[in-house]
Amino acid sequence: MKKMKYLKSFRDLYENTPKSNSERGKESFDKWMDSEIRSSFGSTITSDSGLVSASKASDTESPVSGELILPSAPANKKQAMQELIEALNKHGLTNPYVQRAVLGVVNKESGFNPSVAEISYRNTPASRIREVFGQRVKDLTDDQIEELRKDDAKFWDRVYGVDCPTSTGQDLGNDQPGDGWKYRGRGYNGLTGKANYRVYTDLLKKAGTNVDLVANPETLEKNSKIAAEVAALFFKITLNNPTIKKKYSNSNENDFQDLKTAVRAVNNANAGPGNNVDAGIIGEGTRKALDFAQNIEVKDLSTTA
Repeated sequence: MKKMKYLKSFRDLYENTPKSNSERGKESFDKWMDSEIRSSFGSTITSDSGLVSASKASDTESPVSGELILPSAPANKKQAMQELIEALNKHGLTNPYVQRAVLGVVNKESGFNPSVAEISYRNTPASRIREVFGQRVKDLTDDQIEELRKDDAKFWDRVYGVDCPTSTGQDLGNDQPGDGWKYRGRGYNGLTGKANYRVYTDLLKKAGTNVDLVANPETLEKNSKIAAEVAALFFKITLNNPTIKKKYSNSNENDFQDLKTAVRAVNNANAGPGNNVDAGIIGEGTRKALDFAQNIEVKDLSTTA
């Protein structure tokens, strides 16, 4: 059984921003998103230079350097890993500990298979659905859950979309019927929600990659290079989250000097900064990510200071 997907909404990533995309309206949400992205990338970012230039700012220089030596793997998986490393380098995540950590987290999330979208729950017991989705199905009987799970669109609208009884659907920007299914978790680390698909469309365009994930969400399943770049941007932003910085004492996305800390931080960023990275399902994921990362060797590992 596939593990629970943790929501990657900007409410999860920036806990002090309680209003949703729907509440703010697109114009105000875009202004808010821009300020948050700028605060994560630093004052060097401009509309002319784009995110690639910002990612090379001197204040995010890695304290260590080295070249990853990928483990043996099928050709398609090895290619996917190499594409992800190239995307990390493009966006300034050059620390080999961070790169190994990202590879470990992506491996346990999707196995480097971008075509793995969030699964259907049609054959999942009601008890498991309750465990995964909690308050979003609390008021339903087991019979109602079993009926709901037969229709993917209705099911995802209930747990991620307009029919959700909690704020989850609004937090994810899913404001139209069918959005829950259309913008379900995709890509290497399960990007979820229309608001996030819009955010990463804008970020990709600023970085010189012209793609519309809102209009074509399936791109994350079909294009491994796009999936890699979205993952790189995601971790660049989330490793600069104030909660992550406080927990792991990193000043930026490259400020890590050992593998274990980098893995814990990257998995924490992936699961949501407020979560406990050592307990339950998330803790299990941390251990899996570390196991994989430890099998990636580094050539010419050295300090840059």
